Amino acid sequence: VKVVVRVRPLSNGELGRGERNTVEVADDQRSLTVVDGMRQFNFDACLSPDTSQPEVMIKCGVPRLLDSALHGYAATIFAYGQTGSGKTFSMSGREELIERQGWAGGGGDDGIMTRSLAHIFAAVNRAGPGVKFRVKCTYLEIYNEAIYDLLSGDNERQLTERWEPQRGFYVPDLVTVDCSCLDDALAVVARGTRNRRVGSHELNKDSSRSHSMMTVHVESHASRDGVTMSKFGKVSFVDLAGSERLKSSKSEGSMVKETGNINRSLFMLGKVIAMLSDGEKNNHIPYRDSKLTKLLMDSLGGSSLALMIACCSPSSNHMEETLSTLHYATRARNIINRPSVMQDPTQALISNLRHEVELLKKENAVLRGQLGL
Repeated sequence: VKVVVRVRPLSNGELGRGERNTVEVADDQRSLTVVDGMRQFNFDACLSPDTSQPEVMIKCGVPRLLDSALHGYAATIFAYGQTGSGKTFSMSGREELIERQGWAGGGGDDGIMTRSLAHIFAAVNRAGPGVKFRVKCTYLEIYNEAIYDLLSGDNERQLTERWEPQRGFYVPDLVTVDCSCLDDALAVVARGTRNRRVGSHELNKDSSRSHSMMTVHVESHASRDGVTMSKFGKVSFVDLAGSERLKSSKSEGSMVKETGNINRSLFMLGKVIAMLSDGEKNNHIPYRDSKLTKLLMDSLGGSSLALMIACCSPSSNHMEETLSTLHYATRARNIINRPSVMQDPTQALISNLRHEVELLKKENAVLRGQLGL
């Protein structure tokens, strides 16, 4: 699992209260230091507060993950961190840009999701003759340990996940939208983001109260020598709700229950990551203890490529949560996945047999030549 840490700038409120910057990113952008205590952490990349949204895409290696999905691999990009640390901004950009339902060429504050969709459709449009792509999108949220479809328009109907040996955990009744162009996919992002549950508290005026997962399924069908090879790649964009402390957020009413459920699911995710990072794959990994860990089972310790973006606040008031995030990210970096191409097994068998026949024909020709036949 590749891990990148992104440190956001101090907010105007934090600056006004005289809070200090306690996180320093090294010049090599591979390590950072938490000043109080001088604790140093190393990751695949460390992004300083002045890192732009286009730079995030490149420095996180997102294009490589997207290209892998186009070739039949599964990939997951998920953002983790304290509430108000910049997860949703990193993944989705600013809400007004999402509502625009357009693409202005990748400038400004567009997030990883919209930039990734632009990359995917640019690649699809460049596909050569004999190669056809089909792109489909789903968008769900996990709110109070229940799954809801963000595209159905019904935020009361709870969905149930299922398990299949070949697919792992999945949600069968999600609305799936065929996207023939980039605008179709951007409309999916806008609709899902608009339907996601948010709330306001002391730490974040637009706090996500649920975990969200948008999945882009990319089917490719390539014809060669009369045989069509089909591959089924996908990339999931996961924006986790932020961990928070009630004494800091001062949440009240229903938000207290939401906070409890968020923290509980993040605790279970942390438990899974800890066991996997310790190399305990042969022991029981508690994926089934929460909806979130069920749906991330393939992304953590499975056959998916995975990128974790750990978002941190540099404020001295949030140092404890920042250290917790960094320790969490350090463990995630030790997880080893085993990516594999998802393709039609019958087509793959036919292709392999044809390849073997060609090799045998060549070998036979060489032997006949040596024998003078």
